[in-house]
Amino acid sequence: MKEGRPAASASRSSRSILLLSTAGFFGIFSTTVSKSPVLPLFVKSLSASETVVGLIAAISPLAGVFFSFPVGILADRWGKRRLLLVSAGVLLAAPLLYLLVRNPFWLVPIRFFHGIATAILTPVASAFVLGAYPESKGEKLGLFSSATLVGRTLAPLLGGALISAFLFLGGSLPYRAVYLGAFLLSVPVLFLVLALPRDTTGDDGRAGRGPPPVTVAGEFLPGLRDFLRNRRVLGTSIVEMGTYFAYGTLETYLPLYLASLGVPAYEIGLVFSLQVLSIALTKPLFGRLADRVDRRRQVLGGIALLGVAIAVVPWLARRRRHSRDDHRRPGYRKTSAVESSPQSLPAFAAAASAAKKTTSPISIVAPSTSPVHPPIFFHEIRQNTATAPSAASPGIG
Repeated sequence: MKEGRPAASASRSSRSILLLSTAGFFGIFSTTVSKSPVLPLFVKSLSASETVVGLIAAISPLAGVFFSFPVGILADRWGKRRLLLVSAGVLLAAPLLYLLVRNPFWLVPIRFFHGIATAILTPVASAFVLGAYPESKGEKLGLFSSATLVGRTLAPLLGGALISAFLFLGGSLPYRAVYLGAFLLSVPVLFLVLALPRDTTGDDGRAGRGPPPVTVAGEFLPGLRDFLRNRRVLGTSIVEMGTYFAYGTLETYLPLYLASLGVPAYEIGLVFSLQVLSIALTKPLFGRLADRVDRRRQVLGGIALLGVAIAVVPWLARRRRHSRDDHRRPGYRKTSAVESSPQSLPAFAAAASAAKKTTSPISIVAPSTSPVHPPIFFHEIRQNTATAPSAASPGIG
């Protein structure tokens, strides 16, 4: 009997990380497909301005900012498995709310509600791993992180493909099809979390006795003071905040810019999938490099690379538009073997993502500084192309 206990414990341990990683895959897949690249396109299809698009995009990560610290306290006091169930419930309910939206401002509370799921899922799942696998936490955290990266990589591809596949429906219906897909992706999360064994959650034993009073101010304020006094940590955080700010602006407004140039939705999804893929491929390399060289130089190089990558986006997009207009001219003849094409647009993705050291960007979005254009929808672009083949599509720049 004693010889069988270690084997049973090892089997239960392997099953737990498999369940948790699979839940992370579907959970991040569902939340990402609800955002990239569909969210700005969906908001624009509801005749919202660029300012409203930025506001709605910023709401979900704002929920993460508000809930990240209380979630850590509640996970220690209520139990991690219970909070993961709350996250699974939010993931299941939120996508259905998008189907009811008729006014873009309805998305403000919906996005905040949806953001609670992400604010709980990733940190609580990581704490679950640390508590359940103290001797192999690095390996198990790597497995969970890899599973979520796969979900983040596939999500923009699926979102763009669904928009393109249901384009014939017109209006905002292709975007609603994406949120129906997000709902279906979230269903397995609930059952996977329910299947997690109770004795390997890493709880401190309080879950069965009910929640004690939570003194958030008493625990948060001392930590905040220590954070503000540590110049190194504060400076690093400000740099990372600026990186997220730039990436969030790109993630919010680039889909609208590319759509205004007639880029198909599946190609827009490909751009963002390549960004996540480049993170997965370069993160181990830059992690090892940080142990050998001055980290400040690496951070400065990443910031410079991100700035250059974002700066070339309008140039690459204009090349695509000019190439398309040239093809429409009577008597056009191809004179070069290398042409501007939508495949040139993803070139910036790898460079932009290589500058990022994290796998879950917070999209705190700046107000748009671009000229305001009327809403551009994929079905309108297609109709305009059919009726006026010589007219250039409106765009920025």
